[in-house]
Amino acid sequence: MAAGAFYRAGELILAANWTGAQRFLDGARHDIEDRLSTDDEAALSMWGQLHLKSGLAAARAGDRDTADGHLAEARDTAVRVAPDRDDYRLAFNADSVQIWSVSLAVEMSDGTEAVKRPKALAPLTSAPRERVGHYWIDLARGWLLHGDRQRALASLVTARHTAPQQTRYHPMVHETIRVLARQDRGRTDTVQGFAAWCGIS
Repeated sequence: MAAGAFYRAGELILAANWTGAQRFLDGARHDIEDRLSTDDEAALSMWGQLHLKSGLAAARAGDRDTADGHLAEARDTAVRVAPDRDDYRLAFNADSVQIWSVSLAVEMSDGTEAVKRPKALAPLTSAPRERVGHYWIDLARGWLLHGDRQRALASLVTARHTAPQQTRYHPMVHETIRVLARQDRGRTDTVQGFAAWCGIS
């Protein structure tokens, strides 16, 4: 039921009903809270994953303190979960928290924080390939917000090597590439930029 709540909350977030999603997720956590004291790893996994989803809803709503609070709860929970668990195909563990930490910073348009967060965390080793690909996509967005076009593109290249099909069709990749291309056209220190400056299409 908690896993179902996770996906239902995702629909509320997609509909921009962030407050409703947070209330719904609070209720879902309340329903499994009594199982945490037993070290039930499946319940702990869902507890952490529900906190991550709550962090996303808060980030989309512009509530940084709440988003960071949920991220901290998820991080604390991850140390109680074996790294190879994949309860309900949600793969909650320390790597998952790392991926979401970057994503939440990007959702709050804080590129500087997004690119700082991976440095304090272990390399990704246990997350599914598509999750790792998404991590690199989000990191590219973070570098773009931070103002480092070269690292943004390098992150997208890493995403391509990690999960090529996902990267090719992901709308955030398309948006990031469009911004990079637009910026490149406006620069005079590239061939494309110089051609545009000369009026050559």
